[in-house]
Amino acid sequence: MNPNSSDNPAPYRILCIQLKQLGDVLMTTPAIRALANHYPNSQIDFLTQKPSNCFYQHSPHINRVYAVNWRLVELWPLLRRIRKERYDLLIDFSGSSKTAHFAWLSGIPKRIGLASRKKSWCFTDALQFPEEIDYQAARKLSLLGALGIESVDSSLDFFVAPEAKRNFDEKSRDWGMNDNPLFAVSPVSKHDYKVWSAERYAEICDRLVERYHGQVFFLIGPGEKHFAESVSARMKQASLPIVDDLNLYEVACLLDLAAAYIGNDNGLMHISVARKRPTFAIFGRHSPRRWVAPMPLHRGIEYDPGCKSNCVYPACELECLDGISIEYAWQSLTDFLATHAQLEN
Repeated sequence: MNPNSSDNPAPYRILCIQLKQLGDVLMTTPAIRALANHYPNSQIDFLTQKPSNCFYQHSPHINRVYAVNWRLVELWPLLRRIRKERYDLLIDFSGSSKTAHFAWLSGIPKRIGLASRKKSWCFTDALQFPEEIDYQAARKLSLLGALGIESVDSSLDFFVAPEAKRNFDEKSRDWGMNDNPLFAVSPVSKHDYKVWSAERYAEICDRLVERYHGQVFFLIGPGEKHFAESVSARMKQASLPIVDDLNLYEVACLLDLAAAYIGNDNGLMHISVARKRPTFAIFGRHSPRRWVAPMPLHRGIEYDPGCKSNCVYPACELECLDGISIEYAWQSLTDFLATHAQLEN
């Protein structure tokens, strides 16, 4: 029985959708929190893809997580299951054609999503992001305006189960970490327009060791070990062992120990933001205004050669990345650490 139905027309069963990358899913957490606070008696379920499902596996705001590969062989059984659940409300945060069509086929009576010429017909409420809002999490949060929900809290969440910390402690026992400041350095991305050079990262890492007596841990994902090895090979100082088998819960546990995250614009950066760690990111093609939380604890640096507002990638030499010099990055980083990390020079 719908506990909201007698006095309040609030939806009882809500399905939210966000596919694609780690950061995209983490960007929905402020909206999910606001939705749960506004409808405390409602059941909220979340549809996403692996490994991003772990972001909601232990969330107090989510009842059930659907993790799909989005292949046709899986979608039809999933769609039948969704229709049987008889949801009252669907919110599609993805903005893709495939999720919009899925929303329409779901038969859910109220469907909120992004307006576009090709997809608006799939939704009962198709909205545009407000032009005055830059940060992507705040933009996704604005979709709740269709429900009369207003929130300005765009901070990210990532809830980690207690056993994850025990597993991490066991795994990290032989890494040789000590009480010196730990820097989680992430020189990785699958997009070349996000990857600052290994030579420059090596110089920054050496300076972190020399100035702060720091420990450098390369924060990477599966198949990304070559990024860390390329930086490590160019360093004069030693880093901690390169580990490429951390799950996302263990990444969060590592970040909890770190004085700061330093790295590219990638999904691991958003995990650092969600764990409320000082986060310093180097941006190429994209703008920090869209992807870095507008809070003092998080900072993105960039260089605009004059074409970022009219990007012609891949017909360029990625001057936006090449223009970020070691000295500019180092000065920006030390200023940031002096304010937001508890370090001694």
